[in-house]
Amino acid sequence: MQKYERAANRVSASKLYQIARLLETPVSTFFEGLETPGGQATATPPPPDLTAFLQTAESSDIALWFPQIRTARQRKRVAELIRSMVEDEPEPRA
Repeated sequence: MQKYERAANRVSASKLYQIARLLETPVSTFFEGLETPGGQATATPPPPDLTAFLQTAESSDIALWFPQIRTARQRKRVAELIRSMVEDEPEPRA
């Protein structure tokens, strides 16, 4: 941890996610109060689809497992499977 505190090493996104999960806090906590080069703190809201995904019970499991898929071909096949499931899903009735 000290090497990260001294900024001797950078923290990867996946490692930052794991740390946030262990601390039971959103990743955004680590960026609160940071300023842009222009001197103003900004926060760009995530796209609505991403927000909806992150609010599902399965999102954290998927976020942990997907990068562990060893080949790009397999990751692509998983993405295609999900896409086909969405396309086959009937529209909800109003």
